[in-house]
Amino acid sequence: MRPQTSTSIATGPKALAPSPKIVIPVVVGCLLAAGLWIEKAELFASARQAMRGDSVPSKALETGPLAKVLRTNGMFRAAVDEGGSFVYRLHGASLPLADSTEAALPALHKSWALISVTVHKEDLFDPEFGIFANYEQRWEVPAQASYFEGTELLAQVDCGLRLHGNSTRRPEVREKYGASARLYTRQTYGGGSLPLDLIFDGDFSPDARLIVRGESALSSALSFDIVRRIGANAPNMRPALYVLNGELQGMFSLSEHLTKDMWRERLGHGDFTFYRYRGSSTQHDADNYADLHAWVEGLQPGDVTMARIAENVDIESYIQHMFPFLWCGTDDWAQGAAYLDRGQRLQLWRWVNWDMDRSFRYSFEHDPGNTEIWKKMCFDLVLADLSQDPKTPDEIKEANRVQREDVRSLIFTGLLRDDPKFQRTFAERAVGFMNHELNKAFLGERYQWYRKFRGEPGISPQALDNTGRFLRERSSFFRQDMARVFGLDPSFPVEVTGPPQQTGLTLVIDGRLESLPYTGNYFAGQTITLDVPKSTETPESTAIQAWRVGDTPMKGSSLALDLEGPLEIQIL
Repeated sequence: MRPQTSTSIATGPKALAPSPKIVIPVVVGCLLAAGLWIEKAELFASARQAMRGDSVPSKALETGPLAKVLRTNGMFRAAVDEGGSFVYRLHGASLPLADSTEAALPALHKSWALISVTVHKEDLFDPEFGIFANYEQRWEVPAQASYFEGTELLAQVDCGLRLHGNSTRRPEVREKYGASARLYTRQTYGGGSLPLDLIFDGDFSPDARLIVRGESALSSALSFDIVRRIGANAPNMRPALYVLNGELQGMFSLSEHLTKDMWRERLGHGDFTFYRYRGSSTQHDADNYADLHAWVEGLQPGDVTMARIAENVDIESYIQHMFPFLWCGTDDWAQGAAYLDRGQRLQLWRWVNWDMDRSFRYSFEHDPGNTEIWKKMCFDLVLADLSQDPKTPDEIKEANRVQREDVRSLIFTGLLRDDPKFQRTFAERAVGFMNHELNKAFLGERYQWYRKFRGEPGISPQALDNTGRFLRERSSFFRQDMARVFGLDPSFPVEVTGPPQQTGLTLVIDGRLESLPYTGNYFAGQTITLDVPKSTETPESTAIQAWRVGDTPMKGSSLALDLEGPLEIQIL
């Protein structure tokens, strides 16, 4: 038996049991105070947002055991909100995605690249959270992607998918051309990386984004071929078949996404400004570009010279950036990015081309009998004011207005007005590009390569035919338009041939290695240079000492000739 213990009864105020009449108000008050603190405390902002809406910032769900439980049970799904910040959205149970490799098998082509993407059907079409049904939202949904070269699977990765573009996300455009998409890899999807190194044959950041673009696979990819051919900057791009949930969408274009992260990878450091003409930029980068705009806008008539502009702008980069827009007829050219590399000794603004899909095609409906697509505007893409033109659609008028107010237009129009040296420099660069980089051999090879895709959804026979005519005739019309704008006499041909008994002879013409025979077109006052290729000297080339220039014999291993009219040059 347990011993009994005595209990003393304390006396005094501390021993009194609290009255229920006092406890209840105190407890209620504490709860109210706690509720008010929870309501106001920043610590609980994410929880409040999750309870009030259908999304919660990623910081609340990416770390910790609670986050893992919520994600594992499929209560939240990855998305991107309107402002571009990463969030999670409330959603039902997560089911396994269909295998993107198996979904691709019926559409594989032995010679072409293919990307296959699978995504939950409800994530596309559900009225509440489907990205097709809510196309104005910048939402991202889980997906799986497989990439093939021919019939060989090169990579499979879990990723996120969202709609890409402004007009291309609209239902009427999607139904006609297919939906353009953007693919992301994140730790949320298990890590991994998109196979950009296999798609584009190079080194890429594991965080790189891939764009699968419809509507303009031909014009987008070909215009970027031209940009890179003349030494300018553009993301990598190539055509590929696109399969979404087992259904062939057609021939789309695959491209790196133009972002500051991508350009950091290119430059190899992060000390630079990167301003995107469409899309998000940091406030710091936007302010830096606004300073450039204000400086250019503040220059008075007569002061816009190459020497003055070169204080803040890399003139060569600027010309290489603008020339492809004009030559390709890109009527919506307020695209791309401007960057200022602070790691350079000379900190000058340079440019990156982007989104040149409105190239090689009519700006708006023409007479069906008009097949002169190569006569699409050249210099008037920069110089013309289309605001009062009754034939121009409102969409093109708005693009024209934005372009005329841009730094690049202000520089171009100012230099044409104030500095004859710019006219000579631009004409010399443009003639060089057309004579050498964009010669018939290069354009013909590119056209034949894209012609292989004739008839595939996304590349119509009509688009190919129009593009073929454009490529054959554009340089001739471009020179005519340049003569009109710059006040030049018509251009003329210069031919260079080797001795009749020799074939395969090469020369350095205007600084480029060319096989003979060569034909280029020049304006009066320009210079052609001819040199023996130093790095590939052969007994035949080192023996070149005699020429016939027109009817005049000349001696020497190199020539520099000021041109005034058509000319034939022959090696003797």
